[in-house]
Amino acid sequence: MMMMVIGSSANSLRIMPVFLFLVFLQSLCLGDKQNNDTGNRDPDDVLLPTNKWQTSIPEMTIPTHLPIFQDWNMGQSESLPNNVSDKEHPATRIISNQKLETQLQNNLNRSAKEDLLQLAHSSDELVDEHEIQRTERKFRSYEELKADFESLNISVKTDLEILDDLFVQLELETLNENLTLGLLEELSYLLHQIDNSKYFVEKNGFRLFRKFLLTSNARIQKSVLSAMSAAVQGNAYVKVAALQSGVMDILCNILQMALTPTDTADQSLRLLSSGLSALSALLRDFPSAQRYFFSNRTDQPSLSGLDQILLPMFRFLTPENRSASVVNLRLRIITLLGDVMLERNNARDQALTAPDAKTEKLWQLYASTPFEESLKTAGWCTVLYQTLLDYLTPGIAEDGKLDPHVNHDHRERLLSAFLYLHPTCKSFLTSDNQLELQNILVKLEMEYSVRSRDKEDEFDFYFTDLYDLVVKIRGLLSSDSKHKRVVDEL
Repeated sequence: MMMMVIGSSANSLRIMPVFLFLVFLQSLCLGDKQNNDTGNRDPDDVLLPTNKWQTSIPEMTIPTHLPIFQDWNMGQSESLPNNVSDKEHPATRIISNQKLETQLQNNLNRSAKEDLLQLAHSSDELVDEHEIQRTERKFRSYEELKADFESLNISVKTDLEILDDLFVQLELETLNENLTLGLLEELSYLLHQIDNSKYFVEKNGFRLFRKFLLTSNARIQKSVLSAMSAAVQGNAYVKVAALQSGVMDILCNILQMALTPTDTADQSLRLLSSGLSALSALLRDFPSAQRYFFSNRTDQPSLSGLDQILLPMFRFLTPENRSASVVNLRLRIITLLGDVMLERNNARDQALTAPDAKTEKLWQLYASTPFEESLKTAGWCTVLYQTLLDYLTPGIAEDGKLDPHVNHDHRERLLSAFLYLHPTCKSFLTSDNQLELQNILVKLEMEYSVRSRDKEDEFDFYFTDLYDLVVKIRGLLSSDSKHKRVVDEL
């Protein structure tokens, strides 16, 4: 059998403590199962470059960046060390085309095999039990590693074990405020992981959320809302559990209480911000929660979300108050409404263009909520147009001078929400407001035309996208004007 010898030079002159720790970890994972005898090497092993020659069998994976030569007398192949000149090493020998073709074909077959194994591992039904056993023999178990670390006074725990510890500590009746906040912050960090959030649900974690949300401590409530946002974000399984647990009702009550005039307006604003984050994370891409929140139910006014929660939240404090926190809260509400409308439009379009059981069922769920009608009756259309006029005007370029401090993100969020909500609200746009809005859009189009040309990075299309968005909205308004003139003439 033809053998291969591989080597490379060591460039490092110093060994850092971090490197030593990594080597220690590697030795723990691999254990003493490696054998220096190349005949006993795992054929799926990868040869790692060192400063000494190594012998390999052909089935072993060789890094492609290493130059190699083959000695036909010895039946070996060698790589060129980094610190050896080409002229001082026989790597310049010509390799037989037939041998090279055979080696490339072997590598290709091995690559195809790895792709198939990777595909197999993507499905539980296709997992190769032999591969699992081979991997288990090659690496040490978690229990063995944990025992070794404990012998060094190093505590090792999985996320699920940490969650179990947090559950036990959060159940204690002797917790003070600071300790509770610290535990909830750690819980929030862990719940960003989808698997951790699912385990949280399986452990009836929303019972803990309800417990702390019902306290009178605003700081603890805010921390719980942050953890809940992390748990439900993009996790359908957790969203269903959250809706079934009843935390939506508690969240609505907290928001209504925070809207009550008090002397601690700043604290209320922070609580409203956290509550809006949790509410938005729960409502997005979840039509059942949207129906529960947006429905106008006289028996439970707290669930009439558009007019009894979101609208008072938007008008929190005074209209003259333009603090960054107030502006950001208002724009986030407008963005949420625009996103919900976009979801509904996409679901309807999919049901029409690609009808099947799934798309039709999804649209039925969205259609069960009269969101568009409720939006108009609650007064949100008037709020939308007035917000555009209030927050698009500051920073408008005058006399060709561009304001370097303008917040383009605010503009983008407002314009995007307008694009999605205007088809429903266009009957509420007065002639005066439409004329003023058209003038603003003309100036924005000129401004972003200049900014898109003067961009420093040729791959930065942010201002170009904003320019296209403004042009699209101008075209939408012009089309409405033409249609209105035709109707008036008729």
